[in-house]
Amino acid sequence: MRAFRDQNCHQDALDANILYRLIRDGSPNCLHAAARWGVILFMPFRRLIFFGATVLTQLIAQTPPKEFEVASIKPAAPDSKYVGAYLIAPGGRFMGINITVGRLIQQAYDVRDFQVTGAPSWIDSERYDIEGKAEGWSTPAQLQPLVQALLAERFKLEIHRDTREMPIYALLVGKNGPKLKESTSGGGPAIGGSKGRINAHQVTLAMFAGRLGQVLGRPVVDKTGLKGEYDFVLEWTPDEVSDPSGPSIFTALQEQFGLRLEGQKGAVEILVVDRVVRPSQN
Repeated sequence: MRAFRDQNCHQDALDANILYRLIRDGSPNCLHAAARWGVILFMPFRRLIFFGATVLTQLIAQTPPKEFEVASIKPAAPDSKYVGAYLIAPGGRFMGINITVGRLIQQAYDVRDFQVTGAPSWIDSERYDIEGKAEGWSTPAQLQPLVQALLAERFKLEIHRDTREMPIYALLVGKNGPKLKESTSGGGPAIGGSKGRINAHQVTLAMFAGRLGQVLGRPVVDKTGLKGEYDFVLEWTPDEVSDPSGPSIFTALQEQFGLRLEGQKGAVEILVVDRVVRPSQN
């Protein structure tokens, strides 16, 4: 076992199990250390850190399972330090901490909140702590069917897909050309940030467009034609901040990256919730 002290983590982590427990029990400063152990964290935009699947060092060469072997669902503690943490850790473990059913649906079906319709309001207000374990999976893509099965079994979720024409933004190259730096290092894609900031490493503009869609609450489609992978930091002044001197996200994209957003209409896939119920506790 290797022990280390991360500059952002004030407790030693002897192995992934200990680090996992620190995160679960409310040690938010251990997030960067988690990345070193191959822990993937998905959180709402305001406090999101995402590490691509290639960060994981342990890949299990067998057919991924279709459902969790064991799973527990409990109402979240009202004083939880996390808001919607969605964690993957070595050993086939998954945890959703203080998470809503709406967030689970979005992650399980790879959609944004504006793409989910027909559901009762409680799916975005009532929060749960969820744990699941199954051998034979290690990536976000392999986790999705497990969470889908959990939603169907414990929340009786029934959905169907549809397509509707909705307002979208097209991400385009500005008139003076792009100002982007292509990534020259490896490690896999990583994209995260906080309010008024997006940090990206080795990401495509399609991935970036997906993040912009989360920020703007409207689908963003990459129409730049640029196929590279890029490193960058985007900074802007959020609408709710009363600083007229700071750039909007639209101005920041133009000035910092030579990109622009154009409002258009487009076909958007949506997820229609036909049925969902509150779960029975363990």
